[in-house]
Amino acid sequence: MEKRISILARKSSSRVIFPILMSGLFACSSAETISGANLGRAISSKKENTKDKLEAGTSATKPQSSPGATPSPAPSRDLSLAKVPTDQEASDLIRSDFTANANSSDIVYVDIRHLAKQSVGTNDLKAYRFGIAKTLNSLSTAPSIVKLTAVDEAETIFRVKLSDYALSSGWSAILGDKRAKDNVSKTDGTTIVKGDWLVFAATRPEVYNNVMRIPGYVAGLEAELKPDYQKAVYINAPASTVTFFGRILQRIPIDVGGKPGGYYWRTYDPVGKPLESSGYNNPETLRFATLPVLWAGEYFFSLPNGLQGYSLSGFIMQTRLDAQLFAATDPRRSQDGLTTCTGGAKNCGYVLNGESCMTCHASGINTPNKILGFKGAASEKDAADLFVQDRERFVSALNELGYSDYQGAEPILETITAFKKRTNSADKRVAAGELEGISFNSGIFKRK
Repeated sequence: MEKRISILARKSSSRVIFPILMSGLFACSSAETISGANLGRAISSKKENTKDKLEAGTSATKPQSSPGATPSPAPSRDLSLAKVPTDQEASDLIRSDFTANANSSDIVYVDIRHLAKQSVGTNDLKAYRFGIAKTLNSLSTAPSIVKLTAVDEAETIFRVKLSDYALSSGWSAILGDKRAKDNVSKTDGTTIVKGDWLVFAATRPEVYNNVMRIPGYVAGLEAELKPDYQKAVYINAPASTVTFFGRILQRIPIDVGGKPGGYYWRTYDPVGKPLESSGYNNPETLRFATLPVLWAGEYFFSLPNGLQGYSLSGFIMQTRLDAQLFAATDPRRSQDGLTTCTGGAKNCGYVLNGESCMTCHASGINTPNKILGFKGAASEKDAADLFVQDRERFVSALNELGYSDYQGAEPILETITAFKKRTNSADKRVAAGELEGISFNSGIFKRK
């Protein structure tokens, strides 16, 4: 949630363009976008004037290390004539594939046939394929991106090997979602789940935190990430559409294996202008700030495959399921019924770890419209370039998922929306308790 993504942003015809490159800190309701098809070329072509781009409110990107322009990704298969398998055909396909894979308990099947609008032609299911792939890889601590493997020509049924994503131990937490009974079936040793439910369930904060093994306190999280505070850079940013006040962004390089260039971003989110001002002037003092001063926080850390993990903390450095209500709100969750909202919104909801973070950070760390000050970097441009390189790492991983020609709403949120529509779910949340997020979780990068 360094910025809540603009899924409701600019429309092209009746579609919303996937916000791969967005502008503005927390610009989840006003971001400029670029189509996925141009993603690779954009990364290669926008290097210069990073500071100017940030101050103008447009995203800056950095070229990849290889010389020349990044080649355009190959387009997805044309599935306009693909036939959606019937229930019997799907059963036969799954049984055959399961047998060919030694009836492994490590395998589950993800089905999106129920989201098809017609029996022939499945191009319109691309958002859900992308949403499932992005969700699974956002839960993964494996060293590289894992693509979905379809077992049918229409690409509506997928074999998922849990250990490929280091999800074998966390799968039970997903199945613990209260809606699982209506969306999971087991036949002859196989487990089949509906894809839109899988994305919805895995992005609930109480599920996400347990699957990812997010520790119950900031100290536990940092014990696993091992940030060197001698290398910290602090960037002051203005208030936004999700924060009531300005915030301090802290960035430290970390090594999590996998793709090089790992990072750890931490925000310090004050309640009140006096705290904002003191934080801007003395960011190094905020690391251990706790009651009676009111500092909340959001945390973004690299996963080995290039995507990001997330956490939230409250006023006593405890892990939370949602952001402190006095510090941030999500303008896209109007169903929660909040009326005291950031960014001038009239209706809003809670910032949820999992859903809000993944869908707001559509293309990685979000860039502020303006840098109000910095420490730990040689120049403002050097500070701004940190956003550039970290977004490049994330976008490179997104490209590897295989949906770079996708144009549409952020795919995880699109898939969540499909689930809520199919099940007529209001998805109304109430504020989490102060201690609900505390756990004995540990071993983020030791999962199997």
